[in-house]
Amino acid sequence: AAYSALWAASALLGFAAAACRNPGVVPRAPVSGNEAMKDDSTVPTRFVLINGANIKQRWCTTCKVYRPLRAKHCSYCDRCVFRFDHHCTWLGNCIGLGNYRSFLFLIATTTLFFGHSAVVTFEVLRHDMREGPALDGRFQFLRRLFIFNWGKSLYIVYAIVMFLAFFVLILYHAIIIAQNLTTNEHVRDYYLQRNPFDATCTDNYRQVFCCPYGRDLPIGNSNSSDDLRPAQPLQRLGNSKLSA
Repeated sequence: AAYSALWAASALLGFAAAACRNPGVVPRAPVSGNEAMKDDSTVPTRFVLINGANIKQRWCTTCKVYRPLRAKHCSYCDRCVFRFDHHCTWLGNCIGLGNYRSFLFLIATTTLFFGHSAVVTFEVLRHDMREGPALDGRFQFLRRLFIFNWGKSLYIVYAIVMFLAFFVLILYHAIIIAQNLTTNEHVRDYYLQRNPFDATCTDNYRQVFCCPYGRDLPIGNSNSSDDLRPAQPLQRLGNSKLSA
């Protein structure tokens, strides 16, 4: 029971962190009234060279900025988010660069809570079933199980279903982290040929869990592979002065 309480408290802490932390909002460009009415179709196309691959840096018509690589404008929150993963309606917040680890902590501790509480409740139910008068026949067994202990039986089924659901979610994120993908990129099949951000499995996990803000990548003008500048942090790619 003590471990279940620990997992429950940890899950609540993860929920609060994922819901309240800044997911990595991209600052909007300060524009005046005249600039806001400017035709976005006149904005020049811009590409960034990452590990030999040309990545189009999209223009956000709402925020009036070139979106940093891997960022996306969330229609629910009406803001661009660095390394956008998905918008979680249960949290009421986007999952992005700033709170992705908190989200992983939340689903991991929630999985442990439901798994452990299901085992504890099963042990309590088995103890209750053994107490009392001897059971004569299947009918009395089912009667004691589903009538006198219906709450425990129902919770065990519920906990097992929730455990499997969160376990599958953890497994899914473990797979896309190994490939250095976000949920948005995986669902949209964003990289048709090669993911330029993908390194080794170990490096991909290290980037997410140890240095999500600090992995450096060479950037440069896509028109010239020789014009590479010193590596800059991922979250600053949006401020790079690249020619159209």
